Amino acid sequence: MKQATGRIDCRSVTDNVSIQLALDGHSFSIVGGRRGILPETAVSVEILTTRTLLVPEELFAPEHAASLLAADGKAPLTGEETICTAPQNSVVAVMAVPSQALQQLHERFDEETSLTYTTPLLLDPHPAKPTVLLQWIAGYLYIKIYHAGLRLAEVLPAPTDADIRYAIERIGTAFPLKQYVLRVAGREARRLGKLAGKPFKQIRCE
Repeated sequence: MKQATGRIDCRSVTDNVSIQLALDGHSFSIVGGRRGILPETAVSVEILTTRTLLVPEELFAPEHAASLLAADGKAPLTGEETICTAPQNSVVAVMAVPSQALQQLHERFDEETSLTYTTPLLLDPHPAKPTVLLQWIAGYLYIKIYHAGLRLAEVLPAPTDADIRYAIERIGTAFPLKQYVLRVAGREARRLGKLAGKPFKQIRCE
């Protein structure tokens, strides 16, 4: 996150890192970050994977993380671990991540570095109207649907434009998209709006 001024307080620097996981859950790359950052630095690690589940904070317990993923059809595979985010907007994100990726991450930073995890699926605009929120990041389509509360939160593999269009078509079989506002976020917001916006009554880029 960029600071408003050029001054950097080394006690509160946040270094953003992305772990990008391929569809098989084992191939990955770590983007960003640097070795040897100062002690007491906080590092926010954004995990990009379809194996992500949002759980209401009041129903979450760390010891049940793996079973929660399993109940959603995303049980950790051999060589994977479950990790959890801090509660945000009353939900916790649980993810299955290759142990090797986590090992490389911890090797990259000093022992005193504070690592926290996040996911694009935690973005929550609290819309007042029926809304579909989309983000397209590294070939993953992050989808959240709101209508009197959160109705759906999911990550789908979408490496091509055709995959995005197909995903919107399938969503349209379950939700009357003409009654929804489409909000698209992230670096690919404008492109995503053009690809996915046709069925919606209104499009907002953020």
